[in-house]
This record gives sequence, C-alpha cells and structure tokens, in this order.
Amino acid sequence: MHIVIANLPPEITAEGIQARMRALGTNAQITLNHEGDPSKVTAIIDSAGLERTAADQIAWRINGAIYQGRRLHAYVPLFMQG
Repeated sequence: MHIVIANLPPEITAEGIQARMRALGTNAQITLNHEGDPSKVTAIIDSAGLERTAADQIAWRINGAIYQGRRLHAYVPLFMQG
C-alpha cells in the first residue's frame, strides 16, 4: 500500500521519514520527488503488507499536521494500491 505526503521541506531525507514511519508502526520504502516546485517535496511511501485501513489511518494522522512550519497533506491514492 502507498501513502503520499506532500508539502515537505526541501531538506527532508528518506531516512528521516522512515524513522517517523517506524514510530507510527510501519516499515516502508521512501521515494522523494523533488520535481515541480523544489521547495515542496513529495514523499511516496511504499509499505508492503500494510492493509488499506491501516494506511488510511496513518495518512489521516499525518494529514494537516504542521512540520517545520508547513501543513502536510497525506493520502492513500487509489491508483497506487498494492
């Protein structure tokens, strides 16, 4: 299952996101996208074996959170399941 987190700061690292995902109870592979507006990084989190309900709960916990002065947007895209 995939989770997308948008509006991350440009200095964010995949390792930093992995540590935060582990704190939320999931181990994941992280892909950072710096294309488009380089000041707004998007992370694609691939957590194999994570059920849709659990992914939705994680995205819900992240969505709207403030991180380094930025309001994060998190969701589980329908087109990236599995």
